[in-house]
Amino acid sequence: MAQRNATAQGTAKLGKVFNDPIHGHMEMHPLLVLIIDTPHFQRLRYIKQLGAGYFVYPGASHNRLSTLLGLRTWLED
Repeated sequence: MAQRNATAQGTAKLGKVFNDPIHGHMEMHPLLVLIIDTPHFQRLRYIKQLGAGYFVYPGASHNRLSTLLGLRTWLED
């Protein structure tokens, strides 16, 4: 657990760059990286944006995490 926190803090000092199909490369502030790396935030990966539409269109893999990362870029502009 201590090593995981040390790794997360080391990564957060540098920030991260995420690649989004719509917004392109998004550079995240180190504080945002700490928030995004929490287990509570990562749970959003498994919540489907389209609900049951995923079963009809398997390629539609939109989830809440990618939506929020894109929204952050939109709000910043």
